[in-house]
Amino acid sequence: MKAVSGGGKLNNRDPKDVPLWVLAWPIALELLLQYVMGAADTLMISSISDQAAAAVGLSNQVLHAVNMLFLFVNAGAGIVLAVRWGSGRMEQARQVAALALRLNLAIGLLLGIALALGKEAILAAMQVPAEVLPDARLYLGVVGAGTVLVSLHTSAAASLRSSGDTRSPMYVALAMNAIHLILNVVLIYGACGFPGLGTQGVAISTLLSRSLAVVFSLWLLYRTFPGIFRRLGFNRSTLSTFRDIVRVGWPITLSNSSYNYVQTVLFSLIASLGTVPLAAFTYMNTIQGLPTLIGSAIGLAVQIRIGQRYGAGRVEESHRSAYAAVRLGWAVMSAAALALFWFRKEIIGFYTEDPEVISLAMAIFALYLVLQPLKMTTMGFAQSLYAVGDNKYVTFVGMGSMWLLGAGGAYLLGIRMELGLIGVYAALMVDEFTRGTFAWLRWRSGKYRGNAAIADRRKASGSERSSDRWSSPQ
Repeated sequence: MKAVSGGGKLNNRDPKDVPLWVLAWPIALELLLQYVMGAADTLMISSISDQAAAAVGLSNQVLHAVNMLFLFVNAGAGIVLAVRWGSGRMEQARQVAALALRLNLAIGLLLGIALALGKEAILAAMQVPAEVLPDARLYLGVVGAGTVLVSLHTSAAASLRSSGDTRSPMYVALAMNAIHLILNVVLIYGACGFPGLGTQGVAISTLLSRSLAVVFSLWLLYRTFPGIFRRLGFNRSTLSTFRDIVRVGWPITLSNSSYNYVQTVLFSLIASLGTVPLAAFTYMNTIQGLPTLIGSAIGLAVQIRIGQRYGAGRVEESHRSAYAAVRLGWAVMSAAALALFWFRKEIIGFYTEDPEVISLAMAIFALYLVLQPLKMTTMGFAQSLYAVGDNKYVTFVGMGSMWLLGAGGAYLLGIRMELGLIGVYAALMVDEFTRGTFAWLRWRSGKYRGNAAIADRRKASGSERSSDRWSSPQ
C-alpha cells in the first residue's frame, strides 16, 4: 500500500514506516496555525473596539464548546479507520470515512440551526453585557449558522490523517488561514473598494475561508477514498462500524471534556488568589502553549502510526512506537521549555511590565522544565492506548487524577495551604506524573494485546483483504 499522492505523498513509503517526525510536523504546524490565527483575529478586531473583541472571543468560546461534539465522531472514526487502513481493509476504511462524514454533516446542520435560532437565549444565559451584545449576536449568529463547515472540514482532515496523510490537512489549513487573513483586512477595515464591516466582516471572512477549506478537503478525501460520496447503505456492516466509532470515541470525548472543565475550575481558583497570580497563569499558559502543542502533534502522530501497525498485526512494533514517541517528545519539549526559560525575561516582557507578575512568572518558567516532559509522558502513552482501543482505562484513571490531584490538589496546596500559584503548579505536576505513570504501566503490561481490533483483522481471509484493497491515486 502506498501513501496518498499530492500533498500527502511521503516518498511512496508506507505511512506505517516513515519516521515519526514526518507524520508529526505537519500536525504541529496545523495546530500552530489555529493558535496564531485565533490570536490574529482577536488582535485585528480589537482595533475596531474592545466590545467587538470581547464579542468575538466570547462567541468563540461557545463555538469551541459546541465543536467538542465533533470530537466524539472524529476521534472514534480516526482510530477505527487507522486500524482498518493498516490491515489493508480499504473498503471498510472507506466505509468509516463515509459514515463519519455523514454523521458530522447531520450534527453540523442541527447545531447550526440551533445556534442561529437560539443565539439570544445562549447570550442571555451567559449574561453578556449590553454593550457587547449586538456584536456577539451578529458574530455568533453568522459563524454559528456555518457550524456545518467546521464539521465537514474536521471530519475530512481526521480521515486523511488516519490514512497517514498528515500533510494535506496542513496545506488546506495553511491556505484557509492565508485567505482568512486577507479577507479580514479587506472586510474588517475596508480595502480594495470594499466597505469596512467590522465584526460582520470577520464573520463573513470566517465563513468564506472555511467554505473553501471544505471544498478542497472533500476533494482530497475523494482522491484518498474513491467512491466515498456514493450512497451509503445502512446495513449490518454499517451498524457495526457505527458501534465501533461510538465505542472508541465516547471515552476520548469524555476525557477531553473533563480536562476543559478542570481548566475552568483552575482559572476560578486562581482568580480567587488575586489579579497578579491570574495574570501570571494566563500569560504562562499562552507562552508554554508552544511546547505543549508540539507534544500534542507527536501524540496524534503516534496514535496514527500505532493504529495502522496494530491493524496490520505488527504488535511488537506498535509497542515500541509508543516509547520512541515519548523519547522524541521529551527531547523536543524539553528543548523548547529550556529555550523559553533562557529567554524568559524578554518573553514575559512582551506581555507585562508589572514587577510582581514578572517575578511570579520567573519561578513558573523553572517549573515547566519538569512539567513539559511529564505532559509528554501522559500524552504519548495515553494516545497509544487510545490507538489500540484500550480507552476506558486511561479515561477513567485520568479523570480521577485530574479532579482529585489536579483540581483538588490545587485547592489544597494553593488555597488552603496558602502556597498560591506555586502550589497550584505543584498539584498539576503531581497530576501529570500520576496520569503518565498509570498510562505507562498499562502500556508496559501489554494488556491491550489480542483485543477485538486485532482479532477482527485475523479473522479476515487473505482473499478478503486482497479484494478489499485499492491503489491510492498517483
